[in-house]
Amino acid sequence: MARRTATKGSRPAGTGKGTSANRAGHTGADRKRSERLAKAAREGSRRTGRLTLTIVAAVVLVLVAVSVVVFVQAAQRTYIDELDSVPEHSNRHGGIEVGAQGVAGQVDPDLPVLDVYVDFMSPESAQFFAANGRDLNELRDSGEVTVSYHPVALVDPGAAGASRRAAQAAIVVAHYEPDLFAPFVGALLGTQGQEMRTLGDRELAALALETGVSQHTVDSFTDAMFPGWVAAATNQMRRDTDAGTTPLVRLDGSTLEASWQQEGALRAAVVAELE
Repeated sequence: MARRTATKGSRPAGTGKGTSANRAGHTGADRKRSERLAKAAREGSRRTGRLTLTIVAAVVLVLVAVSVVVFVQAAQRTYIDELDSVPEHSNRHGGIEVGAQGVAGQVDPDLPVLDVYVDFMSPESAQFFAANGRDLNELRDSGEVTVSYHPVALVDPGAAGASRRAAQAAIVVAHYEPDLFAPFVGALLGTQGQEMRTLGDRELAALALETGVSQHTVDSFTDAMFPGWVAAATNQMRRDTDAGTTPLVRLDGSTLEASWQQEGALRAAVVAELE
C-alpha cells in the first residue's frame, strides 16, 4: 500500500479551527481574571482611602479635644494659681473663708458663700463695716453663710502702699493664726474713723498685738511672705466682678446692691437673696 506524503502548505494534524478556539478561550479567561484583579485592586484602594480618612478624622478630633481641654484649663486658671506660694486658708480667687467657728479655713461646704471685698484704706469699706460689721459677724456665726473675706489693694496699691501693707498683714495672720484673722480684719476696718489714717508698719503691729496676735506673727508682717498675692487677689477681683471699688458684696456669685453705709442693709440684702 502506498504511503501518503504531506505536501508543502498542508496543516499538521490537530491544528486549525480547534486551536484558534482554544486561543480565544484562553484570552477571554485572562481578560476576566485581569478584570477581577483590577476590581479587587480598586476595592482595596477604596477601603484604604476610607481607612485613611477615618484615621485622619480621628486624629483631628483628638487634636481638637485636646485643644479645647487646654483652652478651658487655661481659661479657668486664676491669678492666684500663677503664684509660687500662697497663705494657708486662701482660695484660688483671693478669698479667705471663715465659718461659724470663726476660724479661717473651717467652713461648711453646703452653706452659701458671702464674698466681701474690702480695701483697708477705703473710707467706704470702713463705713460699710461700721454700719454692717455686727450683722456680718452674726450671719457668719449663726451658720447662715460662710464669709469669704477678700483683702485687696485699690486705694494705695503700690509695693509700699498702705492698702497693700494692711492686706499683707491680714493674710499673714490668716496663715499663722486663723482664729484671729476675722477679729484682725474687724480691727483694721474698725480703727478707721471719719478721717482715714494711714496704717504704717508700726500701727499695724500695735493693732495686731491688741487683737491678740503673737509677736512671732507680727514680726512676719514685713518678711515679704507670699510675694505677689495681694496684687493677684486684686486683679482676680477685677476679673471675677468687673468692679474696681470696695466694698463689694456677692452672695454665691451674685452681686448685692444696697446703700452699704446704712445699718441693716447687709442683712436685708442677704435675706432677700436667700428667699
